[in-house]
Amino acid sequence: MSKYYKGILLVIITALISGFSIFLNKYGVNNIDATLFTGLKNIFVGSLFVLLILVNRDWTSIKNITKQQWKKLILVGIFGGSIPFVLFFQGLKLTGSLQASFIHKTLFLYVAILGIFFLKEKLSTRSIVSLVIMILGLILFLKIKLFNFSYGDWLILLATLFWSVEIIISKKLLAELSANIVALARMLLGGIMIWLYLFWQGGVTQLFNLGFIEWRWVIITSVLLFGYVYTFYHGLKYVPAYVAATILTLAVPITALLNLGFFRTALSLGQIIGLFIIFFSSYLLGNKYLVQERNVRQHS
Repeated sequence: MSKYYKGILLVIITALISGFSIFLNKYGVNNIDATLFTGLKNIFVGSLFVLLILVNRDWTSIKNITKQQWKKLILVGIFGGSIPFVLFFQGLKLTGSLQASFIHKTLFLYVAILGIFFLKEKLSTRSIVSLVIMILGLILFLKIKLFNFSYGDWLILLATLFWSVEIIISKKLLAELSANIVALARMLLGGIMIWLYLFWQGGVTQLFNLGFIEWRWVIITSVLLFGYVYTFYHGLKYVPAYVAATILTLAVPITALLNLGFFRTALSLGQIIGLFIIFFSSYLLGNKYLVQERNVRQHS
């Protein structure tokens, strides 16, 4: 299996997990303080990555991390694993899961712009057309599901901007470090920062008020988050940042179909067209790099 194919396949799995996660997190966060919910999940997932690194005997490579790389890893924890999670789940309590999925999946726009300046990623004509088509699909989707930007929506947008910066930093680090170490920094360092904030705010006492139902949601959503982070970072290592972020948009139809199945929210013709465009645009981008990889292998 080629590296491009492996990367794209992993990010597609990430999108599937994301579609389910946003739908489920909407209910998991309703009865728990958003910051506590986020802190528990991130520490849990960070601990899983510690275990994974120990099993893979990747721990010794941490000793070779340079001072400059540590600075970037700390930024990954700040921009990826702490502030945006708090913003996102606080916003998710105040808005619908479908709106949250839509806003979060505009991530590819910001990643594409930042990637040009900081990663020197070059967008071909086909890539630009694919991105424009993706925007068209999202606009169609947004027009059909009209909503005014609420406070919760703005929080999710701000979280998305934070994550776009984190993806750029992570992409740079993945050229030097393993995906598991970068993911560990995002979740464990981010989780520690959230818990420091909880201690400062006195929110840790809420931990003792959690019952079986709340702990069940924490565990279920943490497992999904681990799968999301693992597949995305391992996929991001092999594909351009904007391609990975664009493929994540496939989570939108997943969340929409879940809403359709559970709440009988019908899809209009225009909405179906918009979702089809999202699939088509993701295919164009992914196929571009699969074809490129095949051509390289044929001429080597």
